[in-house]
Parts: sequence; structure tokens; C-alpha cells
Amino acid sequence: MVRPERPAGGRPTGGNGRCDRAFLGRGRSAPGRLLLGIKLRIRNTILGSNPVMAARPCFFPALNTLFDLTFRVSLPSLPERFVDWFTVVLLGAGGFFPLRRLLIPRVRALTTARDWLVLALVMAPFVIAAIPFTAIGHMPFILFARFFTSGE
Repeated sequence: MVRPERPAGGRPTGGNGRCDRAFLGRGRSAPGRLLLGIKLRIRNTILGSNPVMAARPCFFPALNTLFDLTFRVSLPSLPERFVDWFTVVLLGAGGFFPLRRLLIPRVRALTTARDWLVLALVMAPFVIAAIPFTAIGHMPFILFARFFTSGE
């Protein structure tokens, strides 16, 4: 059997996803074709490539509480103390990586706007979760404090 040559992109020439799905779905029932389509779509997501990474947030106690209130099913969860330390470590990493991108010339040359956006999207939920427990939570009130002290 002669195998098709692979171009620089790594995919065989002359094929696309629709043809592959039509070929693979031939001879299957309608539910079988539907499940095959779902399986092929999931394969290209984080759930298909690394299911452990997709399931990790389910073990946080707050998310488990929401899941329990919504679906009346309780999942095992990690201790809150561990999750708190995990958040501190992640915030530290969130400070390390922007500094690394700014201070190391080789990394700075490779950094794009997309890299900064991904870093901001990853860090945003953890910063929002830390706001009520830190002095950052007082920032919205600084405007009112200025007017209050000037009035006295």
C-alpha cells in the first residue's frame, strides 16, 4: 500500500475532515455517525488531548458546592487549605511569567499580544478571587474616602 506523502504541515495531501468523517461514518447508523462526529470534535479539545486538565477544577470546594446545589450531586473535593496555597502559587507564577517576558530579550522577541491575552485570561479568576481577602479590595472605596476626608 502506498502512503500519501506528508507536506511540511504534517497532514496527508488530498484529505480534509469532512471526507474522513464521511468515510469513517459509512455503514454506521445515525446515532453511530452522531457519536463519531462528537468523538472527532472532542479529540481536538483539551478534554480529548488531556482529560485530567479539563477535570481538575471540579475538585475545588467552591465549585463542588455549586455543582451540589445545582445538580444535587456531591463530588470529592480537595481541602480548602490546599486550594488556598495553590492560588498563592499561581499568583506567584502570574507575576513571574510577565517579568520573564519583559526581562529576557529572547522571550520578549517571541512574545505576541496573544500570549499576553492568554496570561491575563488565566490570571483573572484568581486575582478576582483574591481581591476580597487583600488590600486590593479597598481600591474601589478610595474615591469615596477622598471625598469623605476632604469633607471633614
